[in-house]
Amino acid sequence: MTDIGKESPKYDHIQRTGNQQREPEIISMQIVSVSNVSPTVKHLILLTTENPVPISFKAGQWVDMMIPGVDTVGGYSICSSPAHLRETGEFSLCVKNSDHPPAHWVHNECKPGCTVSIRIGGDFFLDTNVTTTGKTILLVAGGVGINPLFSIITQLNEHQKSVGNHIAKYCLMYSAKTEDELLFKDSLDQIASQDQTFSVQYFLTDNEVEVKKCHQEDVKLGRITKADIESCLTNNLNVNVGSEEANKQTIVYLCGPPPMIEQVREIFSALGIEKVFYEKWW
Repeated sequence: MTDIGKESPKYDHIQRTGNQQREPEIISMQIVSVSNVSPTVKHLILLTTENPVPISFKAGQWVDMMIPGVDTVGGYSICSSPAHLRETGEFSLCVKNSDHPPAHWVHNECKPGCTVSIRIGGDFFLDTNVTTTGKTILLVAGGVGINPLFSIITQLNEHQKSVGNHIAKYCLMYSAKTEDELLFKDSLDQIASQDQTFSVQYFLTDNEVEVKKCHQEDVKLGRITKADIESCLTNNLNVNVGSEEANKQTIVYLCGPPPMIEQVREIFSALGIEKVFYEKWW
């Protein structure tokens, strides 16, 4: 298993990611859109007007975001695809509300026309070689840990549409407190409806959520369990759990709060799946 990042004080993005790769270039980008994607999360679209686009990233990476007048550097995973940046000069971030100065700025002061500086970084990203080797990919997200995984899913979907089914199958297991906090749900459902190699399962963890609200077959109440993961591997991905072949052919990308990461990676260890890439982001 690969542990991306290290333990450090809450919110200290620079210290937490100090051992990870960063690109040397710092570029200016303009905020062109600010919108609400949940009661607690803002969606930003950032644009560079330089041509050609002066930066690139790998699906799953994050940015250092430096805001004029804010001393603290923010760290946010890019949630759009690398191809979208190449084609439009834009990428997207989703920022959860908190008292952290960059997040507070995003939720209270940020508006179209504002300018920020960004730098690409991160060791957690999709290895594009897996798209040509028939691997099975399981992605597990908790809360806003969906952000880098949505970038990865979008790139995998673009690949499947452009060159055919070189990935065996890929599936997302996505846990959030309430249905309102399931970011990108409409987009994920659309991808699943159009790409027969992709499936998605949702989990709602708020004890107050009423069962009647979970009318969809792909929505369950409660946290992701070992039984859920085994079922997904077996039924959605056609993996023979516990076999040597399963270990060779299955790759896991995991992003969410540290307690969830620790719990879920122990499950994969017990199942004998070794290619688990994860990032402690909070």
